[in-house]
Amino acid sequence: MPSFTTESVIRTEHRWIVPVGPLGAAGDDVEDALTAARLAWRELTGTRRDAPVPGDVVRVHVRDDAVVLSFEAQDQRPV
Repeated sequence: MPSFTTESVIRTEHRWIVPVGPLGAAGDDVEDALTAARLAWRELTGTRRDAPVPGDVVRVHVRDDAVVLSFEAQDQRPV
């Protein structure tokens, strides 16, 4: 009888991409994307809509032409 187990871990990165024009991105657009990302995280994790989201869940990355908000979710399944 083996004394170990195995599992496969699948990570999915969820992204919200806000275009950036010559004058930058609109603050309202970035805020809307952040709200949508937090709501999606709550739904995926089964967290209540009114519960706080930890500050490090959603990451912000700046590209030349966009602001990208993202979070990773993982699914663990026995092999």
